[in-house]
Amino acid sequence: MENSEYRMMKTIPRDHWWFLHRRILLETLLPRLVRQYDRVLDLGCGIGSEKFWLERYGEYTGIELTPAAFEHAFSEAKQSMVCGNGSELPFGTATFSLVSLMDVLYHREVHPEHVLHESARVLKSRGVLLITDSAMPELAGEHDRVNQGVRRWYRQELVDLVHRCDLEVVYSNYMFTFLYPLVYVYRKVVKGAADGTSGSDLKTWNPLLNRVLNVFHSLERTLLRKYQMPFGSSVIILAIKPEA
Repeated sequence: MENSEYRMMKTIPRDHWWFLHRRILLETLLPRLVRQYDRVLDLGCGIGSEKFWLERYGEYTGIELTPAAFEHAFSEAKQSMVCGNGSELPFGTATFSLVSLMDVLYHREVHPEHVLHESARVLKSRGVLLITDSAMPELAGEHDRVNQGVRRWYRQELVDLVHRCDLEVVYSNYMFTFLYPLVYVYRKVVKGAADGTSGSDLKTWNPLLNRVLNVFHSLERTLLRKYQMPFGSSVIILAIKPEA
């Protein structure tokens, strides 16, 4: 990820519609699976933005490959972060009760299957793997390039990959379904037609638009708890490590 993106991420408020929707949905789903507080690994933690809520599920450890992330990391997260490679985690087998991979697997420097096997290795028996990532290859655009994203997933494609790592998928779905048509038009038509348009889609934050989108996403979260969405700009997977 470019340095400018790390700086930008530090300015994004916690109630930004994109992050808020994802976090509330995860906070709704996780308590059903993570009942015993233990240790949490935030793999690909970036600047530690998710520490403030992930640490509710246990002692927080963040791991990040990119040195620039440490330069911009939140002070309260930096002391819990280590530098390391997700394909060769510096932790013992069966160490964590929860491993999160939030928008990690689509990155250029990540080998998805290696990272998933390592995540499964460090999970305790009945531990939970949390994955969110970019979905629908047709949405690839400038936002992906700036964030060094080289792949987007179809839900079943990622579910199959998780299964190959001997993990049991207990929940999988698309997110941001309501916004999918708008995202497609914005990335393929608006940005595609604008000469010199570049950068992350998250850099613009309008308080009024934020409130409107939060209302839509509140409705979407209700549907996500009951129904399988046919598409969306992100995918979410929760998997459990079976008992040996």
